[in-house]
Amino acid sequence: MISKDISRAMGDVPVPAPSVLARSKEALRKLAQATVRKHATRWPPGQASRSIEETLRMLDELEPHKIELAATNARDDDGAPVCRIVLTDNPELKKAEEMLCFHSDILNSLAEGVYLICVSSGEIVFTNSPLDLMFGYSSGELLGKHVSIVNAPGETSPEAVAGLIMAELERTGVWEGEVQNIKRDGTVFWSHAKVTTLNHQRYGQVWVSAHEDITGRKRLEQEREQYFKFFLRSVDAMCIADRNGNLVKLNPAFAKLTGYEDSELMGKSLLDLVLPAGCSQALDEFKRYLGSHEVRNLEGTYVRKDGSARLLSWNACHDKNNGFTYATARDVTELRHTEAEILKAGDRFRTLFDAISDPVLISNMDGLFVLVNPAACESLGYSQEEMLQMGPADINTPEAALKVPERVKEVVEKGKLIFESSHLHKNGLVIPVELSARAIDFEGKPACIVVARDITERKQAEHQLRNIAVTLEEQVIARTSLLRAVSAQLAMTEERERRTLAQDLHDNLSQLLAVIKIKLSSLNPAAFASSIEQIVGLVDQADRSARTITRELSPQILHTLGFIPALVSLAKEKKRMFGLTVNIECDAGPNVLEGGVRAMLYRSVSELLTNIGKHAKVSEAYLASKIDESHLLLIVCDRGCGFNPANYHDTTMEYQGFGLKSIYERVTNIGGDLVIVSSPGDGTTVILSVPYVVATREGQPS
Repeated sequence: MISKDISRAMGDVPVPAPSVLARSKEALRKLAQATVRKHATRWPPGQASRSIEETLRMLDELEPHKIELAATNARDDDGAPVCRIVLTDNPELKKAEEMLCFHSDILNSLAEGVYLICVSSGEIVFTNSPLDLMFGYSSGELLGKHVSIVNAPGETSPEAVAGLIMAELERTGVWEGEVQNIKRDGTVFWSHAKVTTLNHQRYGQVWVSAHEDITGRKRLEQEREQYFKFFLRSVDAMCIADRNGNLVKLNPAFAKLTGYEDSELMGKSLLDLVLPAGCSQALDEFKRYLGSHEVRNLEGTYVRKDGSARLLSWNACHDKNNGFTYATARDVTELRHTEAEILKAGDRFRTLFDAISDPVLISNMDGLFVLVNPAACESLGYSQEEMLQMGPADINTPEAALKVPERVKEVVEKGKLIFESSHLHKNGLVIPVELSARAIDFEGKPACIVVARDITERKQAEHQLRNIAVTLEEQVIARTSLLRAVSAQLAMTEERERRTLAQDLHDNLSQLLAVIKIKLSSLNPAAFASSIEQIVGLVDQADRSARTITRELSPQILHTLGFIPALVSLAKEKKRMFGLTVNIECDAGPNVLEGGVRAMLYRSVSELLTNIGKHAKVSEAYLASKIDESHLLLIVCDRGCGFNPANYHDTTMEYQGFGLKSIYERVTNIGGDLVIVSSPGDGTTVILSVPYVVATREGQPS
């Protein structure tokens, strides 16, 4: 401790408080000047300036690190007031702090990053500059942060990693290893860390962790490991020979290729393995070539340990810096055999390709032919040289050429396609063709092969068939019209015969029966009462039958009152015969329904109502007559037991019999239609449709 006093007479004046601390010479200089000048008026003349000069001189002599400047009230021996300025220097403290600064400079000059961790809290309490730079933080930014902030997340959390390291430190006091750290910007990197324990005056027990960035080394190690794995797992035989040409390292594929164990191959000459007995000239060439260049695809026959011969292809290079030779070998025996077979197959393919009678064309994806057979050249009139300068679009008609890109795309997507097109001969002749296209690989590139077949004759035959079909259709239409006319005439004839027969029955048989009945009634009933009564009954029955037959053959009301009144009368008849109530709904019917159409429709409705009365098991039916724009529709329906309409042509069905089949034939013969809608349990609806023009003109003179 060094202490010097500066005492001057001051009188009773206030002085600065003791222990005023100044940390620099300049601050101390200003403080001393201010203090002395403040009290200079109380000092003897000339003392103030000398006190200042003496104070500055002492500061220059002491060069203090830490100085206390104190001013106190005092008196000299004579009792006069003085101002005492005390400068105190602590050299031990100065040395300690200088040593700390020296240590700090050392830490900041290290290549490793160093930080201190408080054991009790796990917080970082000190970092040197290299560590801040390594982790991307500014100076002091990591202080107070938990140590897990610098550990990268992985399979184990950063907190768990920090916990494992701390546990090892508590157990042994030292931890060393490689860890994945994370920078402030999120970049993950590898570092080698060594952590030790020490006691700190301020923080207590702390861990000192020194980190070295080993990202580059880890990358090299990973690359080396990948190369080594590639070396071990390669399907190609690999080996390394020293400067004397002796094997020093080989992979499992090399031993497998030669048939020897590793121990048998180590130390053997590489040159003896490359081209063994009988290849001295090639071996000399290999030696000479290897000295100045790399060996590429040098092939030779090698005899394996088991005596089998294999064709090997060698690649080798020599490193003049270390004298090592690196070589790889591949068994190409099967490859060369396959290539030979491919060449043979190619020859056979070309022979077959040229012999095909249909044009065959192979084009690439650029739209050019790469191969065409003679038949293609002949069919289109071009030479092979000309064809190989053309493409599919050049041999098609303009219309077909526009579709070529779309066709090619479709072939590529589907793999194959068959379609028709038109080729254009060199002389301008259009050739209809059927093309069978398929996507293939030709000489390692995608291509399209097309087989073309001339379909000129087929097109001509199709044209002839279409003409024949048109002619036949016209003939069928004519025959159908004729048949319908004949059918109409037959219906008319039938109707006339029915009317004639009905007239005869009415005019002859009915009158005769009436006369018989009158004469029988005039006889003496006393003698033949019972017999006459029985005969009269039979005559009445015969008369009713004759009337019924007459009505069914040609209902008189149908010819006198018209079609609709006849349907009303028919409904009353079915009510009498079957107890069937027929509800009728009729639009205004046609003014005239002539001939067979009128009688055919009447009998058809009668047959349908009879079927309902016999088989539908209902007491009510519906009859409607409708007229749309072109057809006369008669609709008969019930809500009875129904049936399967698919079977209405089956004559074995009792309730269908001859009726439905006969109705269908008669309606269709005049160009009409019969539609049946029914299913078991859901009733039945039958629709008779007749073209209105046919219904109204039938029977009229043409």
